[in-house]
Amino acid sequence: MPKYTSKFSLKTNTFLLIKSPNNLLQALVDRDSSKSIWLLFLDTNTSLEQFFTDINIPFDCQFLVAQPQSDHVFVLTEVYHVSPTLPLQTYRFGNWTADGGLTWPSQGLYTRRNNLHGHIIKVTHLEVTESLLCMRYSKSSL
Repeated sequence: MPKYTSKFSLKTNTFLLIKSPNNLLQALVDRDSSKSIWLLFLDTNTSLEQFFTDINIPFDCQFLVAQPQSDHVFVLTEVYHVSPTLPLQTYRFGNWTADGGLTWPSQGLYTRRNNLHGHIIKVTHLEVTESLLCMRYSKSSL
């Protein structure tokens, strides 16, 4: 079985047709997943949690799964992990129909992902003032 059955580029976007979870995992490893928008077509009987069991979809990755709901409707679900150790997060992104086209949320990516589910992010903040910059320059000129 080929690794990818289709690969083509339109401007800077690359489209891959993935045939199995192993191929998806390899594709995520091969490229910076946060710089791409991913669309995966799965059948209705495939559980998202089961399919993505060993696949980490990073918090900043835009990854959509399309699954047929009926003959003319596809449900689009956004999937990601807040952290590799936390469960898969899903968000009903929208629908696509042959007659109506695509409907999607009006909220942006990080507005939709505003809950870190208990994950702690360690950050620091350094306030740089004008006097600090002057002191720094005067010390280096000595």
